Amino acid sequence: MSRSRIVHSFPVLLFLTALLVGVIPGASAGDRADLLGTTGEELWVSRFDGGLEHDDQAMSVATNSSGTLVFVTGWSIVPPGNYDYRTIAYDAATGAEIWNKTYDGTAGPGSFDSDQATEVAVSPDDSTVFVTGDISAKPTRNLDFATVAYDADTGSRLWVSRYGLRRDDATRGLEVSPDGSTVFVTGKSQGPKTGRDFATVAYDAATGDEVWVDRYDGPNKGGDKPTSIGASPDGSALFVTGQSRGATSFLDYTTVAYDPTTGDRLWVRRVDGPDGLGDFARALEVSPDSSTIAITGFTRRANASEDMVSVTLDATSGDPIWSVVESGTVGRSDLGNAVDFSLDGSSVFVGGYRTDNRVYPNYVTLAYDAATGSKIWDRTYAGPGKKFDQINALETGPSDTVFVTGQSDGTAQGMEYATIAYDGSTGTRLWVRRYTGTASGGPDDIPYDLAVDPTGVRVFVTGASAAFPTAIDYATVAYSAT
Repeated sequence: MSRSRIVHSFPVLLFLTALLVGVIPGASAGDRADLLGTTGEELWVSRFDGGLEHDDQAMSVATNSSGTLVFVTGWSIVPPGNYDYRTIAYDAATGAEIWNKTYDGTAGPGSFDSDQATEVAVSPDDSTVFVTGDISAKPTRNLDFATVAYDADTGSRLWVSRYGLRRDDATRGLEVSPDGSTVFVTGKSQGPKTGRDFATVAYDAATGDEVWVDRYDGPNKGGDKPTSIGASPDGSALFVTGQSRGATSFLDYTTVAYDPTTGDRLWVRRVDGPDGLGDFARALEVSPDSSTIAITGFTRRANASEDMVSVTLDATSGDPIWSVVESGTVGRSDLGNAVDFSLDGSSVFVGGYRTDNRVYPNYVTLAYDAATGSKIWDRTYAGPGKKFDQINALETGPSDTVFVTGQSDGTAQGMEYATIAYDGSTGTRLWVRRYTGTASGGPDDIPYDLAVDPTGVRVFVTGASAAFPTAIDYATVAYSAT
């Protein structure tokens, strides 16, 4: 799976004004375009409102291998007022809804508990859709992992599997093995004596039966949180990365490699930043030839800055290959949120934000030589509001086009979706598209995820978008990829 995005964070989105409910082909009054060239045409917009004038937030998007269906998951208010998982399948060509399913966790209807799906993936044979997230569990109402499998064509629920230790557990990633036999979920989990640990669970993809569980507890017995998971395309290994407290250091980038069949650890690699003040891994991707892992995130510096740090590791041994620190304005923040490889594995692309000398973050997208870490190109983007712009997701598409999306400040609309395509070889910006659901004024529209269909025809962006009087809706936008 060649895609990477920021680990989910749940924004505070206030009452908003918007229009556009349902499927809206082409451009509309709720859209703003900043188009370079003739590509990136908006094909359709599909919005979903769960009712009750509450927030509905889409967090993740995935497509099937034929590019005919697109799946979106997140959470939605369901009467009488509790949040449930909501997963929707759309026709990829038209945006028409195919099926729409909710999942209510063990606390049950009327409990006013929160069940929030965070990630969706599709089996390699396109038969099954997997969704994972967190549910409020009886009798403690603490959070558990909950993973649900659906028939991709009909939305029929096939199985549900839970994991938890009667304390708060929160998912941070979902991956399907290349042969489709196993589903992997990782997240943070509070142990009875170990504090917060990495917890990674493997399920049989056909039945949902638990195959293995591993809990990684760092040397300082606490403060361990995974943020991303990835599988080798050749099926040889599974990798989980995040941050973990060291014995003598603070938080380090920490990556664990597993045998995906048995759950045996192959290696653990910890990387401490230049000043030893805290290192936060945000995203991981495995190279197409399964030889290299790329990780990005940020490190805290003694000069009060936060600098972007991207590293590569040998997938077999975990040995570091290279590490690059990107330092912007002193005392400001520069973060890596998403990472991917070029289709041939020769380049590593990183997306996040860089704070300029006016104290405002801008999109930053970078390309590195995958073998040496030498920078190939470096591009920034500031929205028309010129206040806050942050990449949340990045994916490489056909002909090594690099697609990024995130939140970007508009002139009067608050945050808007901003999706950009770059030429992966040169960094030339091919097109920019902006989308807002607000009718006039109002706070934010925030996209959380992006997917390019495997046929290379379309790019899909999903997230949470302002609406009146329905507060926050799912909003999924399809663009022409070329």
